[in-house]
Amino acid sequence: MASSDSTPIHAPEYVLIWDIDGTILSTDGAGVRAFDAAIGKLGIEGGKLSAIGDWKGRTDRWLADAVLRHFNLDPETHAEALIQAYLESLPEAFQSGYSALIPGVEKMIERAAVSPAFAQGLLTGNLRKGAQIKLGQFQLWDYFTFGAFADDGFDRMDLPPVTQQYIADSFGHGFPADQVVLIGDTEHDIACAKALGARSLGIASYPGAQDRLASAGADLIVEDFKDLDSIMEWITKN
Repeated sequence: MASSDSTPIHAPEYVLIWDIDGTILSTDGAGVRAFDAAIGKLGIEGGKLSAIGDWKGRTDRWLADAVLRHFNLDPETHAEALIQAYLESLPEAFQSGYSALIPGVEKMIERAAVSPAFAQGLLTGNLRKGAQIKLGQFQLWDYFTFGAFADDGFDRMDLPPVTQQYIADSFGHGFPADQVVLIGDTEHDIACAKALGARSLGIASYPGAQDRLASAGADLIVEDFKDLDSIMEWITKN
């Protein structure tokens, strides 16, 4: 858990906790390309992240462990090398694709940033450095005053307690469920929201996301942030 070294945290009315991939931005597969390049650097010929199946919403550390086990390598011996190779490959992977922000998300982040009613943080499966690389592509990193990352836990569900502790330490108290909103695109995000005792805003940004989010029990599901006034009204009127 670490702050993103931006302005001091104020005492908000609402706390927005953001996922990154599929929620704030679409990487056009940059993360996958970076992992595939990293796997190649370890000498795993023909190794691909796709070999481990459905990995949406998992942490980078979980992915590294799953990849190594799939290709019969010891995670204790090779995980750190794979992770470092991934982080080194990520900037170039971005340059080889067409990453983009989810429509309307920049306006929502900026609107919340200029209002004393909001604090914004991250709860993401990305490593902190990976999150900084991804958000830095769009100059969004400094908008987030805190974050729980793959550095803080192997499994996604390790991160809600880290986030709860940070919020309590920063503001001196917890928040009622109607004042905390976790924003994400997978069922893992919705599970984290429930673990936090927060409301969940599901972003159905890819085929099949609507059904996955609905089955997981998302409180509100939208495809993007274009109808920003309605989204902000939902956040503040509950």
